[in-house]
Amino acid sequence: MTDASHVDPPFVADREVYGSYSHRQLWELVHETLDPAALGEAAAAWQQQADAVAAAFRTFAEATHAEFEHWSGRARAAAEPATAAFVERGAAAAEVCARLRQLLEADAEAAQSIRDALPAPRAYVPLPDPVAEVVHGGARRMTHDVAAAAALADARDIMTFRYNSTLVASGDRVPRFVPAPRPDSGGGHP
Repeated sequence: MTDASHVDPPFVADREVYGSYSHRQLWELVHETLDPAALGEAAAAWQQQADAVAAAFRTFAEATHAEFEHWSGRARAAAEPATAAFVERGAAAAEVCARLRQLLEADAEAAQSIRDALPAPRAYVPLPDPVAEVVHGGARRMTHDVAAAAALADARDIMTFRYNSTLVASGDRVPRFVPAPRPDSGGGHP
């Protein structure tokens, strides 16, 4: 499944630019909206579907193979390739489910990595003594503001270079379920 016909078009064609977000907004998006556990649960659900679909088609293939041992002639010659094609499509569906699980597991790990990398923004806390704040506050505030600007730049970099290149980019080559074949209109039915 490597050519473009086997993947959906990118789900997010334009990447987000985080230059207008505050550190607080980025932190809230990452820590309140981005949920690694939910991504992990979705990955597990896709794996359950992959296992169920694979098992169903494996059982069907085994049962029909055993049945076809009792068939002969044109009926068997027509049924075997049609059944094999059906089973192959089922196996491909199970592979897509498993690939989606892999993508979601990678997203869950990336989400946790992004959460861990993005520290909470810190507000400036003035000294409790107003006189001491007047005397020392200017230098303290400048030190705080420089550190806050560096932390904001780091947060924007994390979102631009880590989030966009992992979570958003994971929607660029999502495997596509193979569409069902069109019915044969060439006859074959009485």
